[in-house]
Amino acid sequence: MLEDIKKIRGETASRQQYCAAAPNTSVWVEASAGTGKTKVLSDRVLRLLLNADNPKPERILCLTYTKAGAVEMKSRIFERLSEWSVINDSALQKSLTELFSGKNLSFEEMQKYMSRARVLFALLLDTAGGMKIQTIHGFCQEILSRFPIEAGVSPYFEVIETEEQIDILNQIRRDLLNNAQIYRQGENSAYMRYITENMKEDSFDKALIEIIENRSKLQKIFDNYADFTDFETDLARKIGADPNKLIADFCNDFTKQNSAQLLLAAEILSHGSKTDREKSEGLKNLSVHGWRVSDFENLKKLILTEKQTPQIKGTKESKLYNPRITDIGQDLANKMSDTLQKIKKQKLFFASQALFGIAYKLFDMYAEYKKKRAKLDYNDL
Repeated sequence: MLEDIKKIRGETASRQQYCAAAPNTSVWVEASAGTGKTKVLSDRVLRLLLNADNPKPERILCLTYTKAGAVEMKSRIFERLSEWSVINDSALQKSLTELFSGKNLSFEEMQKYMSRARVLFALLLDTAGGMKIQTIHGFCQEILSRFPIEAGVSPYFEVIETEEQIDILNQIRRDLLNNAQIYRQGENSAYMRYITENMKEDSFDKALIEIIENRSKLQKIFDNYADFTDFETDLARKIGADPNKLIADFCNDFTKQNSAQLLLAAEILSHGSKTDREKSEGLKNLSVHGWRVSDFENLKKLILTEKQTPQIKGTKESKLYNPRITDIGQDLANKMSDTLQKIKKQKLFFASQALFGIAYKLFDMYAEYKKKRAKLDYNDL
């Protein structure tokens, strides 16, 4: 049973490959690595050459994603054609039958294909420039070299290889780290200040490496915006942050908007147990100075437990003085939780803004490097 299934799958795959290799149809092939995509493309080229009355290898263009793919495809085609030129008739008939997926060729068709197959290798060798099997980047480079003015690039541009590109970006990364203090006074001062104050140097270095590794994705994001200010505005909107506010502003807002309730809670707790009276003193002091971030942290501890439940509940004595203390504590806890969520979003925005800002600067420096030296990388191509 299992053998039958394998046989059926094999026959189905062969039929699909045969159909995909048909030169008179436009085909998209989607398949995993090692499933025969290169074979399909190679067979397609061979059938193009065999089907033409006057084959012109120079008119065929094959584009692959990698150089290794281009070399592999060229090797397969040359190996097959060189083999056809010397093998005996019986072996050639078998090879052609396999190429056409077992199709029963008529005697006339087989004779025609055999006579063409014998001379294709010599024809390919005599073709000026050979068959064009190259990478997509290589093809783009060739077109740009022919029309540099129309493309807006230097006529003498050079292509940066992957290894060189990584070296350049790493050098820019080192320059950003070495000149951190300079940028604290420059256009990126806010971003660099946030980074140096909130991240260890090795963490920042790792972040820059990750930025470099994902430069294509990040650059595509930046390309959707007119400038970085436009990007920042949209970033704040998506996070739900206010780009014009500082963390201290949220602390100040909470204290101002809830000062009356904080003082009322302090007054009620002052009639309670020793613990309540200690909380009362803290609330009185922090309701005035709680706008400072350091003081706000202490105010938060008086209002919320570590499990984010109300800290102000009132002991028996406090509740006898004013039973509203529990409701007041719950209300303050809810408002504090809401403020902490806003602060969390704001911190996320500042961190993202800083890292994206440094990335934007890094890409800008990289673009300037390429422009001064008439260089293009693969993404540019």
